[in-house]
Amino acid sequence: REVAVSSPVPQARQRFAQGRARGWAFNHLEAVRSFKAALAADPSCAMCAWGVAWQMGPSINGRSRDGLKAAQPYLELALRHAPGATPRERELIAALALRHDHASQVRETAPLTAAVCGKAAPGSERAHPLELAYAQRLEALAAAQPDDPDIAALWVEAVMGARPDLSWPAQAEAAPAPELQALASGLERALARHPD
Repeated sequence: REVAVSSPVPQARQRFAQGRARGWAFNHLEAVRSFKAALAADPSCAMCAWGVAWQMGPSINGRSRDGLKAAQPYLELALRHAPGATPRERELIAALALRHDHASQVRETAPLTAAVCGKAAPGSERAHPLELAYAQRLEALAAAQPDDPDIAALWVEAVMGARPDLSWPAQAEAAPAPELQALASGLERALARHPD
C-alpha cells in the first residue's frame, strides 16, 4: 500500500516505503539503508530520520538497546524537522523519543528509568521501563487511530518486544494470555481493513 510520508520528494517517499517494508520483514540493516537513502533525497524528512532511529532500536528478535546511541543523531534530526510533519508523524516521533530516552521526554523518562518496572518470570529478562512506556504510548495511538494499520503493527511490535514474558502457548489447545488475544484482535482488525 502507498505510505503517506511528509516529503515533497518522490524518491524520499519511495525509499521510505522501501525501508518500512524491509523493517517489517526484519531486514533491519537494509531498512536502515533505505531510510538513509530517503533522508539523503530529502534531508528535511522527519519520518525518514525516524525510520533510521526506529530500525536501530530494539526489535522482537533483538531486545538489546545497544544501538540507541547511534540512533540519537537521527532522532535529533526527526525532532528538529517534526514541526513540518503531520500530527500523526509527530506522535510517532515523540513516542520513539520516549523509548530512546531522549531529553525532549525527560519529564516522562526520568521517573521510569529510576523505577524498577516490568513483570518477568524467574530467570527471564526484565522488561525495560522505557520499552513498556513506548508500548503504552503506541497503544493509546492505536486506540485513537484504529484505522491505521502501521500504528497497530507498531503497537503490537512494541508490546511483544517490551514483554519478554509474553509468548504464544506451546500447546495448540492452550489459550493464549489475554494480552496476546488483545494484540491478535488488533492486528486482525487492521488486516481486515487493509488486506494488502
